[in-house]
Amino acid sequence: MTRKRKACEALDEPWGKVEEVDHEPPVETLLQEEACIPLMPASQAHDSQTIESAPGASEDILQQPEEGALTMAYTCDLGSGVVANEGDGSVSQNRNLNATKRLRISEEARLKKIIITCEWSTCALEFNKMERFVSHITDHLLAIAEPVSNEGYLCYWRECDFACTTKEEMDRHVYFHAFHAKIKSVGALLLQEVNEKCILDSSGRNVVPEIPEVFQCMWEDCTTKFASAHDFYCHTLSHVRNTDTENSNKKAFVCAWDGCSSSFAKQARLRDHVRSHTQEKLVGCPNCGGIFASNTKFFDHCFRQIPLESQKYQCSHCSRRYANERLLRDHVRHHINHYKCPECDMTVPNKSTLVAHMRYRHRKDKPHKCLQCGKGFTLLSDVTRHLSVHSAEPAYSCLFQNCTYKSRSVTALNKHIRLVHNGLDKHHYACHVCDFRFTLGDSLTKHLIKTHSFAWPVGHTRFR
Repeated sequence: MTRKRKACEALDEPWGKVEEVDHEPPVETLLQEEACIPLMPASQAHDSQTIESAPGASEDILQQPEEGALTMAYTCDLGSGVVANEGDGSVSQNRNLNATKRLRISEEARLKKIIITCEWSTCALEFNKMERFVSHITDHLLAIAEPVSNEGYLCYWRECDFACTTKEEMDRHVYFHAFHAKIKSVGALLLQEVNEKCILDSSGRNVVPEIPEVFQCMWEDCTTKFASAHDFYCHTLSHVRNTDTENSNKKAFVCAWDGCSSSFAKQARLRDHVRSHTQEKLVGCPNCGGIFASNTKFFDHCFRQIPLESQKYQCSHCSRRYANERLLRDHVRHHINHYKCPECDMTVPNKSTLVAHMRYRHRKDKPHKCLQCGKGFTLLSDVTRHLSVHSAEPAYSCLFQNCTYKSRSVTALNKHIRLVHNGLDKHHYACHVCDFRFTLGDSLTKHLIKTHSFAWPVGHTRFR
């Protein structure tokens, strides 16, 4: 399906995984309702004109289409209303007061400042409204009539090598590029506000997740389908805003997503919860392209790249150091195991780790095959990571001045940056019993077993 796909190593979790958003709930309530502009899917549109909505017509626009119809009909430039509070933890304690004050800009105000740049082929037009940008992207997609090569439809977004066999999948892919461009512009503003930066490899900044299926709303009595991720997220937001309270229950706002009955005291908390179903991300890294569920996770992504000598918070269990207290607190939780595997004696700190363990250690089938060597993998994302080993030349180059290092994987490149440019000690695997230190974790594992007679931890690939 692809000519060359690079793994998006900076993602917090695999695409399609339903996981509760674990950031602090926003202080502000939802934004005031704004009119939405309907757009037809590029594969079904007959002209490139944007349909203008009349003032006050939002209720008519939000009527549901016939069941099974594919639409992208609810584009709107709404913010999430998230305001970073003093306990957010997204800024380390050594940040100055001015930077902390800048973080209190609401998402609504920030969205008014974004500049979204089109990167389709040679196009470089800029937009400050998402609905206009989506309409512009629709025009590009309308120009694609037939496949231009034996590989099918090709994506002309700069630094993207995606190819597929159907126009519908290409539409979804390119519309996600549009959404990705928006959240990356949000990320750029956030970095300016706190004077931070990402120094990871930027060659994958325009790599987006595979989207093999349409975006479908699973809200009660709604089966609307979308080609555009942005329209899908706006549509689900409209369900949240129209949720009625149940006066008999203190938790008045109930999630009506298929198979879910969670309830919340505030509508804003319901909105954050629904994002765990839709997998909507709020911010993207303008440098490496990683996408994140909250501002906090985005800042953590940057703080983890701080040189080791500047990381002042140290774990008392394993001596690992972190840039701020909250990152250290999250790490310490991994030293406490609450979940046990039903198939073996392995214990893990959280439920998601147990699910991953079951999938990789006890699941026999590997349905995803590499088309070049036939090797099987558990997840499709594992295949995309594997493909780099088949490239004729190393695909990733270090961007630091006068550095000629190249690698075949993002993981190897990031390790090089930490060791060579961020000051991480080459022999950073230290034995906690004696003074020996090692370059590789595997060497430390063998040392603990042979020299100190430690027992191999059940289910784990190394000592933790």
